[in-house]
Amino acid sequence: MNIDNIIEITTKFYTYTFKEPVENVNILCTNNLINDIDLFIESNNPKPTDTNGLFIEPNSISSMSTILINYQQFLRRYPDSAIATILHELTHFSDYQKFVKEYCNNDWLIVRRHMLFPAFYYWSEYHARITEIIYMRILLSIIDNTYEYDEENISIEMLEYQIPRYNQEIEALIKNDNITLGDIVIYCARFYVCKLYIHDIFLDKYIPPELLKYSFNTIDLYHFLEPLQSYDVATNYFIELKKIILDY
Repeated sequence: MNIDNIIEITTKFYTYTFKEPVENVNILCTNNLINDIDLFIESNNPKPTDTNGLFIEPNSISSMSTILINYQQFLRRYPDSAIATILHELTHFSDYQKFVKEYCNNDWLIVRRHMLFPAFYYWSEYHARITEIIYMRILLSIIDNTYEYDEENISIEMLEYQIPRYNQEIEALIKNDNITLGDIVIYCARFYVCKLYIHDIFLDKYIPPELLKYSFNTIDLYHFLEPLQSYDVATNYFIELKKIILDY
């Protein structure tokens, strides 16, 4: 199965699962994502240094929403990496579509200047990370007959492999003084999924001590984000989330 098939199948799966139409968006695969970003946004905009995929909203360069996906990354872990990345970026596309309609009168050029955009941005990162982790496994079980979706096995994977890996990654960021609020939000999203499959674990027991010293409100942020599992719910809390971010 080639990458074009993966894009088509994942897009159809996303539309069917979430009842979210995937229209007015180009999904493109590239061998050099960082360089190709300049084809879709102004070159003086900040660019990521390393990423599996990127959602680019309509702007002065490109009138269409665009999802760029890094083909080189998919060659390393295929097809689950491809599925996860596409699901992640489609979630951003859906979230941003709703935000621009509700808060910006469908004007994409003012989205990032809206006072609530920072809160929305971090929530969408949280939302997209959860979506990719959960639904990649579900779709993989549909298209790959060697993979069986089994919640008990996933709970073992989360407990014995994922939580230690997540903690090691965030401890390394702290050690190198390279941690951001985005990293903490992603950690909260990952732990939410772990707790979904392992019902009797709690963040205050598993969180790296270094993270508690670095950011005293991580546990509070986790519990604030925990119920915000859809845009319709989250939009009611963007003002409060903005205050939390400002206090960070």
